[in-house]
Amino acid sequence: MSAPDSHVAVRFLHAVREAAWLDRRRLDAYARILLVMEVITFVFLVLGTHGMIVPLDKPNTTDFVSFYAAGLQADLGRAPAIYDQASHYLAEEAAVGFTGFSYNYFFYPPVYLPLCQALTLLPYLPSFVAWEGLTALAYLRALRMILPPGRPLLPFIAYPAVLAAVGLGQNSLLSAALFGGATALIERRPWLAGVLFGALCYKPHFAMLVPVALLAGRHFRCFLAAALTVTALVGLSLLLYGTSTWTLFLAMSTAKTAGFFAAGKIPFAGLVSPYAGMRLLGLPDPAAWDSQIVISAMMAVLVAVVWWGRGSLALKSAILIAATLLALPVILFYDLVLAAVALAWVGRESVAEDGRSRFLPWEKAIFVVVFAVPLVSRSLGHAAHIPVGPLAGYGILCLSVVRWRHYRKALSHTAG
Repeated sequence: MSAPDSHVAVRFLHAVREAAWLDRRRLDAYARILLVMEVITFVFLVLGTHGMIVPLDKPNTTDFVSFYAAGLQADLGRAPAIYDQASHYLAEEAAVGFTGFSYNYFFYPPVYLPLCQALTLLPYLPSFVAWEGLTALAYLRALRMILPPGRPLLPFIAYPAVLAAVGLGQNSLLSAALFGGATALIERRPWLAGVLFGALCYKPHFAMLVPVALLAGRHFRCFLAAALTVTALVGLSLLLYGTSTWTLFLAMSTAKTAGFFAAGKIPFAGLVSPYAGMRLLGLPDPAAWDSQIVISAMMAVLVAVVWWGRGSLALKSAILIAATLLALPVILFYDLVLAAVALAWVGRESVAEDGRSRFLPWEKAIFVVVFAVPLVSRSLGHAAHIPVGPLAGYGILCLSVVRWRHYRKALSHTAG
């Protein structure tokens, strides 16, 4: 490499390392531009999926129809039939009033059914809008509790996974709201934080590392509240829908779920877990599972160590979320809304009390990478078998652990 070329490379690396150009004014401007582009794309996709641009070979619907159909069946006293694919598909057809679309699977435990049943209080389309609107407000409320006063919410609204969740009618905004609210309240209102953590049992794998964090961090009141919440929700579901519903759910989960994803019925490019990344790279299913188990165990140990020791709530929460993203073998691209909550926690640590920025080297660059992952993970996965999705979890973990080590060093210097 010639001397001028080496100088250009050094200057480029320095620009990426410091990213001084990415100040608050530019961040807001870029977020506005991205949000406008996303809204235009969203409108285009809505028109396209309804056959208003080109004729369709078959009609389309969204994942929300699965929740609404489950609510219809529960409302009719047919909760056990929810876990029968043929019966549930008939309910989906009844929900939207047409046939011929692809089946939308329902893998949720019966504790989710009271909420699904509540969705049927409105007709299908108004229910869809209310569902996404209310969960979006809950997500933004959780972020407001995390971010320093005056920090804009716009970048977190423009985060691409948010658009994916809204467009598909998914429940990712609800999961992010529960996780964000629980971590924000864990020190100030531990009982309420425990209730929010417990409510995650509707998507139980998302709370896999929460007991590790709460016990290691000696948050016993929060742990007790979470356990009581789970017990109450399970008891309510048994009372409303009977033991047979749980029996059928457990049978379906153990017999079908793992094989469903292993067989690629949901493309691995749509998943963002280390397991899916290894499958995209061509690793056989048993080897990918073995590697995922090792990573999950490492994440559990990391969470236990970090939450046991001294450290800021922001960094502990960000590490818990990043570890969750990496510990779960089945997590889809729209679930990366949770990554936005972790970014909010790390962003809180990057702003001093007087409002000045205190970003570490490479932090802004990693923020940009994590922000871009939901935009490109599926396309690169499909086209080139490049596992981009797990970079969100690894990126946030890197940000959080480096800051946690700086925090620990600062504590040791103060003690010395």
